[in-house]
Amino acid sequence: MKISQSYSGIRSDILEDFNALLDYIWKSPRFIRYESEFEEKKLEGYFPEEEAKSDPHVEFLRNARKYFEDKQLLRFPRYISTSNLFLATSLFEHYLYAICRGFEQLCDCKVTEQRGNGCERFFRFLEKAGLKPRNAPLYVQVDAALTIRNTLLHANGDLRLSRERQKVEDISNRKLFMEPDRRKSPGMTDDWGNKEVYISSDNDHMNINNFYSYRAAVQYREYLLDISQPLCPEDY
Repeated sequence: MKISQSYSGIRSDILEDFNALLDYIWKSPRFIRYESEFEEKKLEGYFPEEEAKSDPHVEFLRNARKYFEDKQLLRFPRYISTSNLFLATSLFEHYLYAICRGFEQLCDCKVTEQRGNGCERFFRFLEKAGLKPRNAPLYVQVDAALTIRNTLLHANGDLRLSRERQKVEDISNRKLFMEPDRRKSPGMTDDWGNKEVYISSDNDHMNINNFYSYRAAVQYREYLLDISQPLCPEDY
């Protein structure tokens, strides 16, 4: 049976969409640097440093604004990193479902007939269709990314409320989120000193940096290209 024409270019679409997303993820931290520089200019415009030196009231207002703005900007790296991982995972789920719909034309089973939630249902369907999605080279990293996303999505990453705490800790400790050839390295630390994936010792929260969101998007892309190959081997 031939695959429907509507699925013949799916691998090209995956490549195009994820490459655009990767460029966005890579560039997004610039927003923090831009806003930091812009805030410095506004601070000087509202409460000039020279006036603050001679006027205690101006000095107080200048220091107060700087304190609160700096405190807010410190949260931005975490917000941006987390939202970028959510975006990458959403795109992954979209294309994983599209791939499943393509394989529905080649077998007698349906995605909707499978048990499970989210991606687990898709993986089970692909297994019914005769594939081995859990044996793909990057499945361990994809599964880690999905687990990390779910942890961050629920209760802001608070492991005390997670049913998968042991799995999350294992992913972090064994660096399962990394490709095997990278696990001997300490990983990439961002400009604010945050590691790729780490659990805060003071509040038991899962955290990531933006470089991890970037790597997860790469892993998603390569995994999708791998498992979709039987649909259109001549694509891209």
